[in-house]
Amino acid sequence: MKPLYGSFDYLKQRECIQVGEIIDPETFCHFSNNSTFQKDDIFQIDYVAAIIGDVGLYDTIAKMNKYAPWRYVGQCEKGHIENKNPALMPFVYVCSRYRAKTSEERLQNIELAKYACERVIQMGAIPIAPHLYFTRFLNDNDEFERDFGLEAGKKMMEMCSSFFVLTVDEEISEGMDEEIKYMTGILGFEGSHKNYTKEEARRIVEQRLEI
Repeated sequence: MKPLYGSFDYLKQRECIQVGEIIDPETFCHFSNNSTFQKDDIFQIDYVAAIIGDVGLYDTIAKMNKYAPWRYVGQCEKGHIENKNPALMPFVYVCSRYRAKTSEERLQNIELAKYACERVIQMGAIPIAPHLYFTRFLNDNDEFERDFGLEAGKKMMEMCSSFFVLTVDEEISEGMDEEIKYMTGILGFEGSHKNYTKEEARRIVEQRLEI
């Protein structure tokens, strides 16, 4: 069987069984023999595989339904099937609007980008959001520095396995459109999308800023 992440200190994550991977009979036997937490659709190995904060995580296999094969779903909290160990999470690129006509609009765009990152973490992935990073030290109004950030962002896209797009009233900026075309056309990524109305976006920002 493939080793579980953390079983051997010298093994890199990519050499271990991957989240979402269908397990073989030997791996199923290993879980069956080392798990007292067993349900029809979840087996969790008894010993703690990792601790994040003060939460113990356990190697877990699960069946999504009775017609599905057993898959390794990661290192999860007891009784759950959502991987919580960042070491086993994929990178997901966050695509949302940054440029704005006013400082208030830019603040909203920044808070919505942060919100999008939180959603990605809740989905079990690590968000990559260059527009929250590069704009801390690059001037988005300077053509060279803006283009540098966009091209550097493409380099960071190569670390990712998919992308998440957040829009307001289905509006996609020129920069977002370029990113989406690059990820789908060049990298062959498949993304997900969430749209909010302007009123919904306003409420999200107000809640985040505790207005």
